[in-house]
Amino acid sequence: MGQPKALLRLVDGRPLLRAWLDVLAEVAPLRVVVVGAVVEPLVSLLRAGERAVLNPDWARTGPAESLHLAALALPADTPWALVTPVDVPPCGADDLVRLCAARTPAVLSHGGLPGHPARLGPQELAALRRAPPPGGLRALLTDATLIPSAHPDALLNLNTPEELEAWRRRERR
Repeated sequence: MGQPKALLRLVDGRPLLRAWLDVLAEVAPLRVVVVGAVVEPLVSLLRAGERAVLNPDWARTGPAESLHLAALALPADTPWALVTPVDVPPCGADDLVRLCAARTPAVLSHGGLPGHPARLGPQELAALRRAPPPGGLRALLTDATLIPSAHPDALLNLNTPEELEAWRRRERR
């Protein structure tokens, strides 16, 4: 992609990370961002109620280890959390409200397929605090409630420049 995915610019000019943090600010009083290879540009995007956690072993670990670190950074009495990779388009506020109201665990979906973000409850957070899940986040979400979204972006990952540009074109319409 030529740069960290979290810094990719949306049609409105905001970095992808900032766009996610803005939408999450509506429902989550504390937002945790796990950083690794790139730190300063991401930390400079944070505002009140947002915290960076460093994954010092980012080159040899994956998303499960980052989720573990994020869970450890949350207060022990946190009843639920939303998690998402940063390389997906932010969901709309309507989807986020429905996801937050669901029983946990829950995952935003489209066409019956699980997407992003996911809502974790106390059991999933406790499991993440103990250790990174061997099967990744999906292993914790096997019994998750699917929360239907009308937006196919719930399934999208922005992994290539072509995927990013196609998504930007749709957003401009």
